[in-house]
Amino acid sequence: MAHKFNPKHLDKLDNPERRDKLPPVETLEKLGFEAKDILVDIGAGIGYFTIASQEITKGLVPTYALDTSSDMLINLKAREIEITGKNHIQTILTDEYDFKLSKGVATFVLLVNVLHEIDDKTIFIRHIQQILKEHGKVAIIDWKKIEMPEGPPLKHRISVEETKKMLIELGFRIEKSLEFGTELYGLVATK
Repeated sequence: MAHKFNPKHLDKLDNPERRDKLPPVETLEKLGFEAKDILVDIGAGIGYFTIASQEITKGLVPTYALDTSSDMLINLKAREIEITGKNHIQTILTDEYDFKLSKGVATFVLLVNVLHEIDDKTIFIRHIQQILKEHGKVAIIDWKKIEMPEGPPLKHRISVEETKKMLIELGFRIEKSLEFGTELYGLVATK
């Protein structure tokens, strides 16, 4: 069974160290997220990236925050209102393999430290394909498959090579490969 993030550790989702390693707006821009993009943030947690996306889109396009934890989504809505003064982001309580969204709704799907938590990654990515518009992008940030004190156990991590291979086999085209410090890799692929 895949390693899941413990919601008791919410403080790890937004702190000065994370903001230094993964500044949210700058990270989205590096991944190629643009003002016209309809974001689906899967495993949105407290909205670290979802809320930051509003600085780029100015709230002019739909934005979806998905999570399997209602506590995370409640926290996200409170943070959105506190930070932006708006209630724009649509939160959706999902199952792991059911995003509860229409086909072709997204132009940009974001997964940050989520893929390693999924048991059947192929089924999961196929569901992402369904919600992406043609030529839509999926951006994945996850832990490098190396031993380090932070993050999930090594046996639960998926390497950048494994992730690329899976995406290509499922019909995606790799657009960009990135590194975020010594701990995280990033990939952007187009449907």
